[in-house]
Amino acid sequence: MGVLHPEGIRWIEVSADYLGLEGYGVAIVYVDVTDYKAALSKAQQLQTKFYTLFEESLDAICLIDPESQQIVEFNSRAHEMLGYSREEYAQLRIEQIDTTEDKVQVTRRVEQLFEQQAVRFSTQHRCKDGSLKDVQVNLRLVQIDDAPIIHATFHDVTELEDAKRALQEASTRALSASRSKSEFLANMSHEIRTPLGGVIGLIELTLKTDLGTKQRDYLQKSLNSAHALLRILNDILDYSKIEAGKLELESRPFELAEVLRTVKDLFGYQAQRKGIAFSVVAPPSCRLIGDALRLTQVLSNLVGNAVKFTHQGAITLLAAITQQSEERLEIDFSVKDSGIGMNAATLNRLFGSFHQADSSITREYGGNGLGLAISRQLVELMGGSIRVSSTEGVGSTFTFTLSLEIDRSARIQKPSEPAPSNDFTAIAGAHILLVEDNLINQLVATEMLSDFNVEVAQNGAEAVEKASSAPFDLILMDLQMPVMDGFEASRRIRASGNTTPIVALSAAVMQEDIIRSEEAGMNAHLSKPIEPEQLAKTLLQFLPSKEPS
Repeated sequence: MGVLHPEGIRWIEVSADYLGLEGYGVAIVYVDVTDYKAALSKAQQLQTKFYTLFEESLDAICLIDPESQQIVEFNSRAHEMLGYSREEYAQLRIEQIDTTEDKVQVTRRVEQLFEQQAVRFSTQHRCKDGSLKDVQVNLRLVQIDDAPIIHATFHDVTELEDAKRALQEASTRALSASRSKSEFLANMSHEIRTPLGGVIGLIELTLKTDLGTKQRDYLQKSLNSAHALLRILNDILDYSKIEAGKLELESRPFELAEVLRTVKDLFGYQAQRKGIAFSVVAPPSCRLIGDALRLTQVLSNLVGNAVKFTHQGAITLLAAITQQSEERLEIDFSVKDSGIGMNAATLNRLFGSFHQADSSITREYGGNGLGLAISRQLVELMGGSIRVSSTEGVGSTFTFTLSLEIDRSARIQKPSEPAPSNDFTAIAGAHILLVEDNLINQLVATEMLSDFNVEVAQNGAEAVEKASSAPFDLILMDLQMPVMDGFEASRRIRASGNTTPIVALSAAVMQEDIIRSEEAGMNAHLSKPIEPEQLAKTLLQFLPSKEPS
């Protein structure tokens, strides 16, 4: 009961007891319970608060007996997520819900929890309707009424896991599509290169015969067109390699002036024929480390475009050092022309694949729209970026910046290369096995090898047989042939103990083809169409020289 007190209302608990004594029938006891009622009210408020937090949690919460591994309490979210009633939860053990762990594994998990006090892992829970949910589980060991209890929270991550799986599947499909595209391009390259090699070879052989002026002019133009087609094939293959992440840059010493001189030699005559001034401005001698071939390719693409789209005025190729440290040089490369220029809309999409400024550009100037896309990707692979400024009708300037390591080794010595005059006096008459299934390519190759004793094998199986029955000084091996390919033939020749040099001579020019050639025991790789200079270099490298008489 409440009684009025000077300090406010006090709560009194009254109890009465009959005593049975003469003159004293009842004993009444008054106890002040004000503080007790206040503490009880506070405890009830806390209980209500924490129960509300327990029930309204966005995560499912279960209290689990670590000994029996049974669920002793759960909140509404756990019911909503898995669908079990209170009675059903009370009958469930952990391994009946967790689909990834059996009783033994659950026991180990509980033991781990006693050691670490907290455990986090991902698993799948089985719902009442049989469906599965991906969940993130957090276990913590707590004490309630002086007894250990497992406080388990699990968060539904099914949508996140579904999204991850969908992303993984999409990535797998994209990789598969990329591989399929790369394989298609490689196969198409091989199929096109094989007849193209025959065309180029026959034209080059015909140009060595007696011809009239008009016939020679027609054939030379045909040869130029065939080489233009070959350049397109090379661009497509480079683009495919870059997309597939298979193009690897070299890191070798080179002389910058030599790279710039090569580009000038390539395009100086074309510019002169068009009446265009072509100048190269370079810093003093720079010995650097990098991929000189790919740098030359980028500069050649840019200068080639400048020559193509410039009808009067000048073209300047400039290399300028912008920063220098003990280890590296930062160099700005720029190609400036006074050509047809471009508008803003064209600039925004200029470096896209297979893109030309407009369709009339392709009709008037030709090109496959890959040169700039490849140049941009090559520059980025080398750690730089390419940019362009242009004014329609005035000209364009393409610029890219590279940071290249300075070569501190001994001065580069240019390797002595054999003269490309096909002077085979020292190696003439050597015994060569040509393994080739294409009749046209057989004709071209045997004509190129007219100074030698050439025997032809139609396929790999025939090559293995011939190599085992007669000695050869060199084997030129095609890779893709019927009956037995060049890879298997080379492996069998090497397995027999034969150490004759084997050179792959193939239209298969992807990096993986070259690696497979090496793994099969081949010594070098020549690509089709056959370049006479490369063939001569290879012959001089591998064929034994005659002893002087």
